[in-house]
Amino acid sequence: MKGGDDMEKKGLSTVITSLIIILLVLVAIGIVWVTVRGIIDRGTGQVDIKSKCLEVDVRPTALGSCNATYCIATLNRKAGGVDVAGVKLIVSNTAAGTSNITSYPNNIVPLATLNILAGANTVVSPNKVEVVVYFKDAAGVDTLCDQKTSFSP
Repeated sequence: MKGGDDMEKKGLSTVITSLIIILLVLVAIGIVWVTVRGIIDRGTGQVDIKSKCLEVDVRPTALGSCNATYCIATLNRKAGGVDVAGVKLIVSNTAAGTSNITSYPNNIVPLATLNILAGANTVVSPNKVEVVVYFKDAAGVDTLCDQKTSFSP
């Protein structure tokens, strides 16, 4: 009988070991899934904004009169696309290497031409204006598009 008891203990030990291994594998799968899901969710938000960026075409068409505090930049938006959260205007003097960034936090409707005051308080005789469109992400943070359009008189 003593030999039979050893066999039962050995069999029980194998079952417990197998259950522990299965439990560890399930925990590992859960950890990997949570990590991958977070990466996928973040990537989905970025893809959504990048696709919106491709639909929108806002271009500066003129850099008007400038004084010590601002310049008048004329923007034109082509037809199509979705509402934007705003645009960032970069007014610069390319020869001096100086620039200033101004935010215009409003939608620019399609087929619109707007005159916007662009800050130039640190730029003497600006000769270039660049426009970058931005959208708000799910957290309400400004997300800039990769495309930048420019105008030099």
